[in-house]
Amino acid sequence: MKEGKILFSESGKLVIIRIIGKGSWVESKYFLEFCKKKMEEGKKVVVDLSECNLLDSTFLGILAYLSIHYQKIQIFQPQERVEKSIKTLGLEKILKKVRISLSPNKEKELKGGKLSPQDRARLLYLAHKTIVDVSPDNLPKFKDLLELLEEESGKI
Repeated sequence: MKEGKILFSESGKLVIIRIIGKGSWVESKYFLEFCKKKMEEGKKVVVDLSECNLLDSTFLGILAYLSIHYQKIQIFQPQERVEKSIKTLGLEKILKKVRISLSPNKEKELKGGKLSPQDRARLLYLAHKTIVDVSPDNLPKFKDLLELLEEESGKI
């Protein structure tokens, strides 16, 4: 499946981020950095998932991480497949949905650069460790991956 596209717009204290297509580990790092920056500036972030047909576990883990550590992030209209992934991983406990009328204005594309292998391993570790922390039932699914990533990233 083709990589996704991330668009954003800002209006006052609100940032709307629209995920189109697939949200994967490829986009996760710059999504994480962008959201952290905006929330540290005191802005609320709404992630519009109405045109997103797939979020991989890394992207979901990053959403969970942001939700736990910043609490100024909410999701809007996840499609059925994405909603199922959220529930399968037990993340519905922390990913708060919002019902608002969204009308993004003057969207810009959010892009990032390539990740080093070590940065990629750290990002994947952070995402999957968060998923396991939120719902320990996920440990059997991600135990081997977490061990491999910890090794690969130089003992995080």
